Amino acid sequence: MGWRQEQQRQAWANWINAEKWDVFGTLNFAYLHHIGPADKDDVCGKMWRSFFGAIDRALYGQQRKHQSRFDRVVLVQYGSNGNYPHVHFLAKSPLPAQQFCILLNAAWASMYSASARPVSNEITPIIQQARTTGYVLHEMNRLGGKTYDYRLSNSNSPALRPSVRDDAAERLKQLTTTTNRLKATIEFPNHLQAAQARIDRRDRLAVAAMLR
Repeated sequence: MGWRQEQQRQAWANWINAEKWDVFGTLNFAYLHHIGPADKDDVCGKMWRSFFGAIDRALYGQQRKHQSRFDRVVLVQYGSNGNYPHVHFLAKSPLPAQQFCILLNAAWASMYSASARPVSNEITPIIQQARTTGYVLHEMNRLGGKTYDYRLSNSNSPALRPSVRDDAAERLKQLTTTTNRLKATIEFPNHLQAAQARIDRRDRLAVAAMLR
């Protein structure tokens, strides 16, 4: 990574870390690995926007003019070969974090035939924010600022943060199947363990780099 790329990546990291996030997620596809960046708006982008929009409506209700949305930073990436579309996101959970993670995973798996099953997504509480931010920016050197999707992202003013419906959890459940809720519940501790292992691996690499 060149000096300018590193400066840009650090600027994005500082901007993301200026806020406190408590949930990290990765949404994968099962059957759309052949779709490249040029088709994002036609297929993947529409599905991602549909998904986050459905979650917003479940949490806050349908609104005509200005739909309330939960806080999130969403980054679109395509893998090293450019043919593996997926999104990473950091969010401020409007529900208890574990419950929110499980329901989001189950909802993504349930809403679209092309979505990855719960085992292949990863949505967990954030263990260490700085490390998580570094991970979600790992394609920044190739994609630059284009990895950030402003249409999928949202930031609420603390003074104007919308109120979550009392029945929000039940409304989220309506977006899921019983099978996918069960699978997401089973996979949750495995994903949390994988997240911790990823942080530990990056810590070991950082120590090794300093000792060279």
